[in-house]
Amino acid sequence: MLKPGGLLGAVDFYVSRPFPASGMARHSRITRLFWPLWFGLDGVSLSADHLPFLRCRFQTVLLTEGRSKVPYLPWGRVPFYKFVGRKPEPNAAPLPRQTS
Repeated sequence: MLKPGGLLGAVDFYVSRPFPASGMARHSRITRLFWPLWFGLDGVSLSADHLPFLRCRFQTVLLTEGRSKVPYLPWGRVPFYKFVGRKPEPNAAPLPRQTS
């Protein structure tokens, strides 16, 4: 429902794919196993596919990846991303496909 040229912003916790696209964070195996289990206790599903999907469908205006503190786990830092993307114009060249 977003018009061409419109902006979409998303912020979410996530885990990376085992072999993410160039320039994206790569999380350790422990990170990719632990955080989905931890969030799953509350019925929250972390996905490695949301950020690559956004990058595939929108022209990236801003992408920031980082780690944030978690209540009750003073040593834990969960990965997150901030994404702002622009919906391509209908006559624009197709976006390059993201691999892996």
